[in-house]
Amino acid sequence: NTNDARPAIMTTNSKLPLRFLSKDSNPILLRIKGSVLPSLIIPVTILSFYSFLFVLFHRSGMLFSMTNALVPILSVVTGLLVSFRTSSAYDRWWEGRRCWSTLTGLLRNYARITWMHVKEGENMEDRLQKVESMNLLSAYPMAVKHHLREEKGLLHRDLKRLLPRNYVLTHLKQDKIPLNLPLEITFLLNGYADLFVEQKRMEPSHLSSLNGILNNITDCLCSLERISTTPIPLAYQIHLKQLLTLYCLSLAPQLVDTLGFQVVMVTAIAAFAFFGVEYIGLEIENPFGYDFNDLPVEKFCLEISQEIELLQRSSFNPSDWTKVSTEALPPSPLTPTNKTRTKNR
Repeated sequence: NTNDARPAIMTTNSKLPLRFLSKDSNPILLRIKGSVLPSLIIPVTILSFYSFLFVLFHRSGMLFSMTNALVPILSVVTGLLVSFRTSSAYDRWWEGRRCWSTLTGLLRNYARITWMHVKEGENMEDRLQKVESMNLLSAYPMAVKHHLREEKGLLHRDLKRLLPRNYVLTHLKQDKIPLNLPLEITFLLNGYADLFVEQKRMEPSHLSSLNGILNNITDCLCSLERISTTPIPLAYQIHLKQLLTLYCLSLAPQLVDTLGFQVVMVTAIAAFAFFGVEYIGLEIENPFGYDFNDLPVEKFCLEISQEIELLQRSSFNPSDWTKVSTEALPPSPLTPTNKTRTKNR
């Protein structure tokens, strides 16, 4: 049926969020959304106004200038600290993306083994157990997302419909909030796998594979928790902020004799450059939040959920695909080469 209403799956080749620029997007130089410019307005304005006042008081003889020998020294030290701050923050951002990619692959493998190698059973309860096990795989990345954001509870809109109903009701009656919901989901998955073997609906060899995948899933969770709960040391953040402020404050006394009122523009540019890089590192060091430049965790969770839903609604029996059919296949889309040939004809 050409009017099949099955939902289309969102893969890694699907349309990306606005944060990922395409060729048709506005020039990146002119973009404000997604940049740290709003955070820079206050520090740049204050430091520029300070430089302007310093020039005025200097010309009235109330303030004295300094030698500009400190500018090269402070520039090198400040540049090295800011570079280290940004590189360490980006390493955390990239490691978080790598962990999510690994977690996605593990969940796909678990879903494939469960759906393909667990027999349906003879009654509706057996079917329900298999579906609940698959739903737990969809719930796991969402539980990880809320866990990393320190959002406790079972009644999140995207999560509660995927958890076993009796599991949720039991926790609500006992007024009990899971301390680590993703870890508890792995216990539930392990319990379902053991149940399938006891019911002789799955081979013990597949149970061993599933246990290995669960071990790797737990390792991914530990890595994500390490990124989320281990920020840059506070002493380093404080010292870097103080050093950046001291550097920008020292520009006016050192350059006022040479540049005059132009030192205001120099101070604004320096503050924009150094504080901008520092704010970027501050924003991406915890990549699982709601900031614009954080990882698109919601998109990752939606991909896994849609893939598992499509898996349950599709048939992968080879006999369904080897039957002789007289129905013609739809024409292939024209490739650029075919388009050229057609045009030439």
